[in-house]
Amino acid sequence: MIDNNSSIILFAYTIIGRCKFTKRRSTSLGEGGSGTLSYQYLLSSWKKGFRNGNWRKLNRIEKALYMASLSLAKMRGRIVNLNLVLKLRGIIGRLRETAGTRLMMSAYQRAIKLYDSFTATGLFEWAPKVRSWFNDPSYILWLGQSYIEPLPR
Repeated sequence: MIDNNSSIILFAYTIIGRCKFTKRRSTSLGEGGSGTLSYQYLLSSWKKGFRNGNWRKLNRIEKALYMASLSLAKMRGRIVNLNLVLKLRGIIGRLRETAGTRLMMSAYQRAIKLYDSFTATGLFEWAPKVRSWFNDPSYILWLGQSYIEPLPR
């Protein structure tokens, strides 16, 4: 049985996949199959990361690994090594993230913290309607937009 906290997380990932901020939903790793990365997918991920400015957020080692893997995929057509694919998945995830997905993830993290604190204080016992608010994506988006994070020191 899934508890409510896990259902909020699952709900968050389904909403992020259909979020209006993301242009298209990418569920596969490329054309090469479930455990491989194709050259076209690596190239399109690199271009997207370069255009949206996420390429500069990677360190030199990650950039070098990505460019070497891109060259290898160009020669062979795809990447099949599982360890390399897993490392590249993390880099691709960082390259493809947008401001909208970052906003939604911070909103869902805030919603999970609030849900836990409301459960601990017993708020849902005297206000059961509040529990249903956490299933509403517009409420969770509002939570993310209304929360002002403190400045780093």
